[in-house]
Amino acid sequence: MGTAQGANGQEVGLTQPVRRAISRMVLDLRAALEEDFRRQLAALGVRESGLQPLPAGRPVAPSDQRAQDVAIAVVEREIGAGVRRAEALNGYVRESAFTFLNRVVGLRSLEERGLLLVDGQPETAIKLDPARNAS
Repeated sequence: MGTAQGANGQEVGLTQPVRRAISRMVLDLRAALEEDFRRQLAALGVRESGLQPLPAGRPVAPSDQRAQDVAIAVVEREIGAGVRRAEALNGYVRESAFTFLNRVVGLRSLEERGLLLVDGQPETAIKLDPARNAS
C-alpha cells in the first residue's frame, strides 16, 4: 500500500513511513485507552472475576452507576452467549477503547476542517490542558 497517483502523475496521500508511524501511534493509543478503561472498571468493582465490592465499602457514585450497569450488562450478555467472563470483559474493554478513539479522531477531523459547529458557530472539541501541557 503506497501513495496514490494524482491526475498529474504526482503522488498524493500519505507516504509509507507516515502510514507506519500513524499505525504505531494508533495501536499505542488503543493500548493506553484499554489500560485506562480496565483501571476505571476495576475502580467500579468490575473485574474478570465478577462484580466486586468497592474498597472500604465505598458506595458507587450515582454518576458512575450507569457505567457500572452498562459494563455488567454487556459482560453478562456475552457470558449468556457462551463466552468466558474474562474474554467478555476483555472484548468490552477493547470495543470501548476502539469506539472512544474513533469518536475522538472523528471529532478532531471535523474540528480541523471547520465542520464542527454548535449553533452555527465553530466549536473546539479537543482543548489543551495547561496543567498537563497536553490535550
